[in-house]
Amino acid sequence: MGRLLLACWFGISLPLQSDPATDAKKALQSRDTELALRLFQEAIRLDPANGEAHYYLALLYSRKGLERETVGHFLRALELLPDEEVIWSEYGKWLLAQRYLTEAERVYRHLCKAHPGNKDYWISLGQALYEGGSPIQALESYDRGLGLGRPQPFDFYLAGLAARSLARLDEARQNFRKGLELEPSHRELNYQMAELLLHTGAPEESLAHWQRLGEESGRGRYGLGVALMRLGRLDEAEEQLKQALRLIPDASRVHYQLGVLHARTGRKEQSDRFFERFRELEQAEREKKKTRVSKSLVKDPGR
Repeated sequence: MGRLLLACWFGISLPLQSDPATDAKKALQSRDTELALRLFQEAIRLDPANGEAHYYLALLYSRKGLERETVGHFLRALELLPDEEVIWSEYGKWLLAQRYLTEAERVYRHLCKAHPGNKDYWISLGQALYEGGSPIQALESYDRGLGLGRPQPFDFYLAGLAARSLARLDEARQNFRKGLELEPSHRELNYQMAELLLHTGAPEESLAHWQRLGEESGRGRYGLGVALMRLGRLDEAEEQLKQALRLIPDASRVHYQLGVLHARTGRKEQSDRFFERFRELEQAEREKKKTRVSKSLVKDPGR
């Protein structure tokens, strides 16, 4: 088994050991996933120790959204084929996508230890750590990955987010700039850079980024409005923020900035209404976050 190179989905032909498994592989190649599923199930009935069949079933069940079955077959595949890198890698990707963060961290730590020269594993470990509430460790992991060469814009985006969450703003700006050097039109990098420049007192430069994005989204209108307000262009700012409110009416920060703007222009009654709505939305968001954390704790199979 160890000699086999497992493929992800419809890759190279694999010498599976049973006829049902061989037929299942052919079904995958013709994209008949339901037939493949039945045949891999039969392969495991005939040979419960067929690690490849368990691996393929994990992939098939993940496509169907069946989490319990996905986890079970991934774990059985790893038990039978513990040295197969691709199983660990695909399991890690699935865990991270489903936000099983504790288990994703464990998987990527294993991969980083076994393959320390793989940049993507360090970046993915950083994602698991950052989303799991450990930004310092996440940034260390991102730095390790970025130091291995051939970084992608998204890698710098992730590192910038971690640095910003730690109030290491110069480091965040540096990462966002490096990402934009690789891909100047990257939307999220432009958004993050524009917002960071606003936060650090550079509204003119921020405004240039918002204008460069040129989007009609609520987020874009909001950014333009705040930048214009910081520059004292209050009429233009109000128009942009009203457009943002129309597009994203439940965004608390839009209500807050409209409250600030109306206060600055002497419209206290309107300002008070915006601030009151801001507080209501913030409270609702705090309640949602409590619910998300509770679900995550129950959901994570690594806990």
